[in-house]
Amino acid sequence: MKTTKLNFSILSAAIICVSAMLIGCGCETFENHTNPIEGWQIDFKSQPSQAVQKDSQDYISHLPAREKNGVGPEQWLTDGKGQHALLIAVAVNGTDCGHVLIYDQNDKRVKAVKYIMGHYRS
Repeated sequence: MKTTKLNFSILSAAIICVSAMLIGCGCETFENHTNPIEGWQIDFKSQPSQAVQKDSQDYISHLPAREKNGVGPEQWLTDGKGQHALLIAVAVNGTDCGHVLIYDQNDKRVKAVKYIMGHYRS
């Protein structure tokens, strides 16, 4: 009987911890533990096109209210092969989330990834 209560307590604590991490901003860790923009560089030479700016503003407008309030700086990145990405930082409940919008050479979004960049004290 004591073992069952102990196992239940440990399981309950684990579920609460994992839930708290995921509820923070709805972010996930990198897919398969890989960084979707690893090796990409900040693009100081160009700026996002009108199409990318419109798409990113639309993306932000569809975020939940708790995430919209925490939208921070954006970084324009390039992979050096024609693709670009917009990294949008979002701070929610002690968690810094990265929203990465990846665009092809024609400024069409091909992928959107959310991940946990780090934590801070709120």
